[in-house]
Amino acid sequence: MVTSTAFWAAVGVFVAAVAIRFNYRSSHPRRRLTYSFSVLPLFARQADGEGAGSLVEVSFVGVPVKDPRLVALTLVNTGSKDIASAHFDGNVAMRLELGTRALCLFATEAHPATSRPPTARISTGRSQAGHQAVLVAPGRLGKGASVTYTVLVEGQPKLSFRHNLIDVEVKEGSYLREINQAIERGENLDCS
Repeated sequence: MVTSTAFWAAVGVFVAAVAIRFNYRSSHPRRRLTYSFSVLPLFARQADGEGAGSLVEVSFVGVPVKDPRLVALTLVNTGSKDIASAHFDGNVAMRLELGTRALCLFATEAHPATSRPPTARISTGRSQAGHQAVLVAPGRLGKGASVTYTVLVEGQPKLSFRHNLIDVEVKEGSYLREINQAIERGENLDCS
């Protein structure tokens, strides 16, 4: 049989635990950023190596582009709070290393459409191998908002994402990674 003193002691411990958790959650809000990238060759290659690329040519500023591809970087704020400029440690931009030559930032698409996502640009400098990166400047990404930056590149990219975000949990969206790996292996995806 539980005594009155033991009962109230248990209730006190429970209330204290709830108060501590509530206080911690309100002073340490959960900010989460999920990123993913996808690569889309502009021309499908057939088994014999031929494809639409042998009939159509893409050029950028009058120069033919060999093996043109679109790379899309999607950032989604999946947390319960906004990610602000103050969360970019040292005011350092997020960086998507492309592992190939970037030609232009093709498009930026934000959801909701009324949001003003962080701006992005192509790095002006290149690595020793001649590769470039997409730089996402410090800026606000609201709770539940997403933004996709699409870049025209030449050749097969080798993508890696780096950031200096503080107090933000950052992870890669796995289902898109699996789709990208299947595309890179040349598998046909049946979406029916």
